[in-house]
Amino acid sequence: MFERETIKTLRIKKADWQKKVATHYANNEQKLVKSSSHITIEPVYTPVEISDLSYEQDLGFPGEYPFTRGVDAS
Repeated sequence: MFERETIKTLRIKKADWQKKVATHYANNEQKLVKSSSHITIEPVYTPVEISDLSYEQDLGFPGEYPFTRGVDAS
């Protein structure tokens, strides 16, 4: 879905960002944010997290399997 070079660059930039943010939280306790299903929510999401995503297989269109966008096409 994304070019490998773009993903590689974003991984590096995200790691740098996380280090910078970690220094901010060094004196303040960072709380983990969780969904109602107890899934940890990351502070930021980038194309890195979905680099292996198959649009049709994993996400699909509205009203079609795997119904990630609802059961109705509208």
